[in-house]
Amino acid sequence: MKIDLNNKLQSIFLILFILLLSLKSHAWGKRGHETVGSLAAQLLAEKHKGSEFLKNHSFDMGYYNNVPDIVWKSDPKTYKKEFFQHFVDMEEFESVKDWNSNKTEFFNKYPNIKETAGRSFWRIQGLYDRLENISKKLNADQNTEVLSDKKKSEEKIKKQHLDQSKWLLYAGVMGHYVADLAMPLHVTNNYDGQKTNQKGIHKWFEETLVDEMYPEIHLEVFNQAKKQWDTFHKTNKSLTVFELVQQLTKDSQSQIPSMLKIDNKIGRKDIHKASKEYRQLIINRLSLGTLYLAEIWSRQTGWPYNGDKFYLFNSQPAFINP
Repeated sequence: MKIDLNNKLQSIFLILFILLLSLKSHAWGKRGHETVGSLAAQLLAEKHKGSEFLKNHSFDMGYYNNVPDIVWKSDPKTYKKEFFQHFVDMEEFESVKDWNSNKTEFFNKYPNIKETAGRSFWRIQGLYDRLENISKKLNADQNTEVLSDKKKSEEKIKKQHLDQSKWLLYAGVMGHYVADLAMPLHVTNNYDGQKTNQKGIHKWFEETLVDEMYPEIHLEVFNQAKKQWDTFHKTNKSLTVFELVQQLTKDSQSQIPSMLKIDNKIGRKDIHKASKEYRQLIINRLSLGTLYLAEIWSRQTGWPYNGDKFYLFNSQPAFINP
């Protein structure tokens, strides 16, 4: 009987632990992530030469932006590896004097910063590096001579389509972590307001309110991002990807006090009132996530796109190891 009780207690503890981790690692909910992914694609297609193909794949990019949450974290085998990639508790990185995009070198120098502090920066950098390699392959695909043999030509097109499909997947899932960093509670150890007696604010802000404002908010986010793109791109095009995600994180940090202040002021009983109070803040965060993601993608577009009978879409992508 004692063994059974211990097993039950262990099971209860495991369930509570998973629920706690799940809350901390989710951001924006499905609608928020879809908004950032699909609108970044639409924005680039309209505003950045060489990115026109993304208009036809804006749905794909919205879906892939959700993959880390709805596909990879639903698998117990990949959940633990995936969890720490979605946030970065900046309070735990206060001792850092020199940042390094090389994950191994950085944590060899700062071994006291545990995995529980988050690894979002390096997850984005790692996916971007792989995306860059895929872009090189796509340019190489196009630069090979035209083949007269029909079978060889078909094989060449098939390879190009596979590489294009892989590019869309890697760009899309990378967008998930960029969107995460646009959500203020993903860059602090006060991730659910538990340190300020505001427990529950995480889901309220990222999912409940976004769902309440949908679908109007989708167009508002796009219009704001479109107005800001030219200036944003000109200002940030010289920054590295690692510098971009750090800059986005600092901006999100600066919004935490305002976010918590609104919650203390109006509470969560009246969702219509709360939506009105939070509306511009949420639009600002989603549009900024859209701008940063579009900027990062813009560095890897411009390769020759082959859309002839290109229908590949991966609804259950295999886990990409950090």
